[in-house]
Amino acid sequence: MNRNIIDAAANVKTLHHFIFSGLVNTSELSGGKYSHVYHFDGKGLAEEYCKSTHPELWAKTSVLYAGLYLENHLGPGGALYRPSLDQARDTLVLTLPDSLARSSLPMYSAVDDTGALVDALLRTAPGKKLLGVNEWTSLRDLAEVLGEVLGKKVEFVDSFPPMETGDPDFETEINEMIGFCVEFGYLGERSSIADKSVVNPGDLGVPVNLQSVKEWFQKQDWEKELGVVAI
Repeated sequence: MNRNIIDAAANVKTLHHFIFSGLVNTSELSGGKYSHVYHFDGKGLAEEYCKSTHPELWAKTSVLYAGLYLENHLGPGGALYRPSLDQARDTLVLTLPDSLARSSLPMYSAVDDTGALVDALLRTAPGKKLLGVNEWTSLRDLAEVLGEVLGKKVEFVDSFPPMETGDPDFETEINEMIGFCVEFGYLGERSSIADKSVVNPGDLGVPVNLQSVKEWFQKQDWEKELGVVAI
């Protein structure tokens, strides 16, 4: 699909600026250790395809690397990222390995902030590589923010929550993505072959109006997600 989009864009002769939604190639950056993170690697390979196959298009291209979606805290799948509510003790409990809970990750709202980031890229010359991020923070710190928003105490359990999706391939992919982020960083920034040209929104050179993580948490329906109301 990514190749089809790139091929189609290459045929639009009036195109001035192409914004590609990218992610890093975890297999390459980890020397093959994490080779099953297909939703990352597919986009990383597509970026290389654009660069090598369509150099004229690549010269008009900027890449937006999506951070971890704040929306991952919502819905049934959000149980992996958000704390659960111990109603008997009126306490939020985040159950994650400490190495993951304390890892610095780029968090942003795909729903609220993607438009502002694309608009910012369109106000700059092509050739930029921009990380979609409201704040670099940890899942542990996010749990503390949620506790502040809801007026709840927060506790942490250093353990991996059970993942029972019924899809072992998906579970392998998620586990390897987590392993990659902990060992190499979300962008592979601790890899010896990391791309150092990716910038944060504040370094783009144009104003970008993004909400804070706390503001995003304050807007969500936590009564629906956790059975509690924000104060």
